[in-house]
Amino acid sequence: MWKNNKFFTSKKKELTKRIAKTLLEKGKCKVTKLYSKKTGKTYDANIVLDDTGDKYVNYKLEFFNKK
Repeated sequence: MWKNNKFFTSKKKELTKRIAKTLLEKGKCKVTKLYSKKTGKTYDANIVLDDTGDKYVNYKLEFFNKK
Protein backbone atom coordinates (compact mmCIF):
# COMPACT_ATOMS: atom_id res chain seq x y z
CA MET A 1 0.00 0.00 0.00
CA TRP A 2 1.45 3.33 -1.07
CA LYS A 3 0.42 6.74 0.22
CA ASN A 4 0.47 8.30 -3.27
CA ASN A 5 -1.47 5.50 -4.93
CA LYS A 6 -2.82 6.17 -8.43
CA PHE A 7 -6.26 4.80 -7.48
CA PHE A 8 -6.64 7.27 -4.60
CA THR A 9 -5.16 10.26 -6.43
CA SER A 10 -7.57 9.71 -9.34
CA LYS A 11 -10.42 9.93 -6.80
CA LYS A 12 -8.83 13.06 -5.27
CA LYS A 13 -8.29 11.24 -1.97
CA GLU A 14 -5.25 10.38 0.10
CA LEU A 15 -4.56 6.95 1.56
CA THR A 16 -4.64 7.95 5.22
CA LYS A 17 -3.54 5.86 8.19
CA ARG A 18 -7.21 5.37 9.15
CA ILE A 19 -8.18 4.09 5.71
CA ALA A 20 -5.13 1.82 5.51
CA LYS A 21 -5.78 0.38 8.98
CA THR A 22 -9.46 -0.27 8.22
CA LEU A 23 -8.62 -1.88 4.87
CA LEU A 24 -6.06 -4.18 6.51
CA GLU A 25 -8.36 -5.12 9.40
CA LYS A 26 -11.73 -5.39 7.65
CA GLY A 27 -10.89 -5.61 3.94
CA LYS A 28 -13.01 -2.57 3.09
CA CYS A 29 -13.54 1.01 4.20
CA LYS A 30 -16.36 3.51 3.61
CA VAL A 31 -15.03 6.67 1.99
CA THR A 32 -17.03 9.79 1.23
CA LYS A 33 -16.64 12.41 -1.49
CA LEU A 34 -14.73 10.29 -4.00
CA TYR A 35 -14.29 12.21 -7.26
CA SER A 36 -15.55 10.92 -10.61
CA LYS A 37 -13.58 12.11 -13.66
CA LYS A 38 -16.46 11.01 -15.88
CA THR A 39 -19.17 13.15 -14.24
CA GLY A 40 -17.09 15.72 -12.33
CA LYS A 41 -19.16 14.95 -9.22
CA THR A 42 -18.40 13.24 -5.94
CA TYR A 43 -19.92 10.08 -4.48
CA ASP A 44 -19.63 7.77 -1.47
CA ALA A 45 -18.58 4.12 -1.72
CA ASN A 46 -16.71 1.34 0.02
CA ILE A 47 -13.16 0.81 -1.13
CA VAL A 48 -12.42 -2.91 -1.08
CA LEU A 49 -8.90 -4.28 -0.77
CA ASP A 50 -8.30 -6.72 -3.62
CA ASP A 51 -5.10 -8.60 -2.81
CA THR A 52 -4.41 -10.94 -5.71
CA GLY A 53 -1.09 -12.11 -4.30
CA ASP A 54 0.86 -10.10 -6.87
CA LYS A 55 3.51 -7.52 -6.07
CA TYR A 56 0.93 -4.73 -5.78
CA VAL A 57 -2.48 -4.54 -4.15
CA ASN A 58 -5.54 -3.46 -6.11
CA TYR A 59 -8.66 -1.68 -4.99
CA LYS A 60 -12.27 -2.05 -6.08
CA LEU A 61 -15.31 0.10 -5.46
CA GLU A 62 -18.45 -1.27 -3.82
CA PHE A 63 -21.44 1.00 -4.19
CA PHE A 64 -24.28 1.25 -1.70
CA ASN A 65 -27.77 0.09 -2.57
CA LYS A 66 -30.09 3.04 -2.95
CA LYS A 67 -33.49 2.60 -1.33
